[in-house]
Amino acid sequence: MSNDFKDSKQIRELFESILGSDVTIKDNLKGTEETVFCLFISKLDESRLKEDLIFNDAEIDLKKITDPLWLVIENMMRMLYGEEATEMIMWFLFERFDDNGKLLELFDENTKKKYKLITPKDLFSFIKHRFPTS
Repeated sequence: MSNDFKDSKQIRELFESILGSDVTIKDNLKGTEETVFCLFISKLDESRLKEDLIFNDAEIDLKKITDPLWLVIENMMRMLYGEEATEMIMWFLFERFDDNGKLLELFDENTKKKYKLITPKDLFSFIKHRFPTS
């Protein structure tokens, strides 16, 4: 294969010997990054919603447990994506809806444009467009 990456032949041979069939290995970092980012953001959003639901339905406040975890997650995102991109991620997770559940538009101070970020994929595209080194 002309698009093989370093050591792909050895990796392919290893999997073929284990599985007993031909294997194709694709190195698609951009697609993988987007997929992992979207899964990561979706799971964080689901967790935040469940935390809110538990508080609203059972009046159990989990913040003493979850706040330190959110702090760790936020700081890890800062190391990975940078300060500005992390601010967008946290806004998406915690502030993209108003108190009535209406989706808020994100106003970009630099471009003076408004964006509707509905899905994690929208967020990923915005971050990659706005912060290309993230």
